[in-house]
Amino acid sequence: MKKNKEKALLILSIILVLSIIGLILYNTLRNSQYLPDLTEEEKNYIKENKTINFTGQINYAPFEFIDKDGNYNGMMIDLLRWISYEYGFKINFNPISFKEAQDMVLSGKADGISSLFYSEKREKIFDFSVPVFQVPASIFVYYKRVDISNFKDLEGKRIGMQRGDYAEEFLKENKINAQIIFVDDFYKAIDKIISNEVDAVVGDEQVVWYHIFSMNYIDRIKVIGEPLYIGLNCFGIHKGNKILVNILNKGIQKAIDQGILDRLTKKWIGKSYQVPEVKGLPNKFLIFLMISIASIIVVLVIILLKTIGETRFIKETSEQRLRKIIDSIPFIIYLSDNNQNIIEYNIEFAKFFGISDYVKS
Repeated sequence: MKKNKEKALLILSIILVLSIIGLILYNTLRNSQYLPDLTEEEKNYIKENKTINFTGQINYAPFEFIDKDGNYNGMMIDLLRWISYEYGFKINFNPISFKEAQDMVLSGKADGISSLFYSEKREKIFDFSVPVFQVPASIFVYYKRVDISNFKDLEGKRIGMQRGDYAEEFLKENKINAQIIFVDDFYKAIDKIISNEVDAVVGDEQVVWYHIFSMNYIDRIKVIGEPLYIGLNCFGIHKGNKILVNILNKGIQKAIDQGILDRLTKKWIGKSYQVPEVKGLPNKFLIFLMISIASIIVVLVIILLKTIGETRFIKETSEQRLRKIIDSIPFIIYLSDNNQNIIEYNIEFAKFFGISDYVKS
């Protein structure tokens, strides 16, 4: 019986540990917001808001741009269209300049902006989806320049910069005192290098190279050193709209799982700039672990119930044996407590005192 008790305690301990692990795995999936199925709250949001309004940039290829036929295209635009199709809502795009696009979201005139680098400062005024693409930002100069070899050399120089770009925040954080020449987009900033109106541009590599190749500037512009930083390109959402953020996050994960994001990357630039998955274990594996743990717990509960049943049987059998031994003794035997109350007796005691309701075990 002692062994059975120890066995039961061991099983209970294992069940407790497995339950805690299962709870942690469930919270990991739930809190990461990568569960593919929409909640009822999210489904109702889509029903109530059948059209989601997004703004974005006019010239930010390959992520988003108006092509020669007047269509709004790009990697982030394709991804948003795919998510809207998967979850059954319409999406409306209003491409404008980057600064104006941010202002539209901040004022609530648009639900989101299709490309926005994450930063702690921006997180105070925007909500963000999970990062979709990595965007290296580098220094670009005229090919003959030799006086700029790193970002410290930008001190006192004329820097072409897109209005509202994260590069301004980066230079301030690194205490670089430069003359910022603001323009509407990176294309115009690079054009000012050619016209000698700026000394350098801090620009997003994929976008700048796209313009350089399109305009045949390849022999007139060069990039300096390694990227200054790696921007995390996200969907920027009007602050407080967590439901839309959750819907987009699930759509992004679904696009990753089904290989859609990889195909979009190859379609537009051929090289992967996707953000490496840092969630830890893949979701499918986490779900498999949860199911396995649940199955093990069920088996252990069955074994535990069986063990408890055996323990009760052994206990009952022992009491019955003791009762038979006591009843077989041909003398009066009884047991009393501290107050001299009789609490147990044998069959001879019952016969002697005429106790008729004595039950023989």
